[in-house]
Amino acid sequence: LLFNMTDNAQTDQINVSVYIGSTYDGSKLITNNTIGRYNLSVRANGTFIVRFEANDTAGNLANASLLTISVDDTKPVFQAFNAGNGTSTNATNTTDTTPEILFNMTDNAQTDQINVSVYVGFTGGTLSYDGSKLITNNTIGRYNLTARANGTFLVRFEANDSAGNLANSTLLTITVDDTKPVFQAFNAGNGSTVNATNFTDTTPELLFNMTDNAQTDQINVS
Repeated sequence: LLFNMTDNAQTDQINVSVYIGSTYDGSKLITNNTIGRYNLSVRANGTFIVRFEANDTAGNLANASLLTISVDDTKPVFQAFNAGNGTSTNATNTTDTTPEILFNMTDNAQTDQINVSVYVGFTGGTLSYDGSKLITNNTIGRYNLTARANGTFLVRFEANDSAGNLANSTLLTITVDDTKPVFQAFNAGNGSTVNATNFTDTTPELLFNMTDNAQTDQINVS
C-alpha cells in the first residue's frame, strides 16, 4: 500500500503504524513528505479496513482516512450447462448463423457484474475476439455470436473479475448449417438404378440418395 504524509516540524523520519480493523499489523519509518510503501501481512480472501497512524517526535498522532481493500486471488468458475443441473443445454448443431450461447459462472468475491469475453475460431486455428458481455455473478448469461458462415467452430468464454483474475471456460464446439439436404434423382442417365413405378411386391423397396453440405455421419430420412 502507498501512503504519504507531511509534518510541519519533523525533519527526520516519522513512524507510521498500520492497523487492519482494530488489529496492529506493523509499522514503517518514512521521511517527511515522501511516498511510503507498506506490505500487509498475509491476508485471506475478503474485504478489510486499513488505517494508517502517524506519530511525530513531539507525540502528535494523526490517523489517515480509512482505506477499504478487497483481496481476491480466486478465479471465477464457469458452470456447465446440462440437463442434470436443470439448465438449458447449448445446441451443438444449429441452423442459426448468429446462434445464442448460454453460459454461467460464479466468483467467490464479486458482487457486481463480471466482464465475459467471447472468442471464436475453427478447430486447430486461432480463436478471435467476437465480443463481450457483462453478467451478474451466478446468473445465466446469453450471447449471440456474430454472423457465421456454415461450418464447425470452437467457442471459448473468458471471465475477468474486478481483481484481475482470469478464467477460461471449456471449449464449446458448435456447427452452423443453414443449407437443406438435396435429394438426387434416380435415372438411367446418371448410371443409378431406376425406381420402378409399378410393382407386384406389396412391400416395394424404394431407392433414394441425398447429399448434404455439412453432414459427415448419417442423416435421418422420414
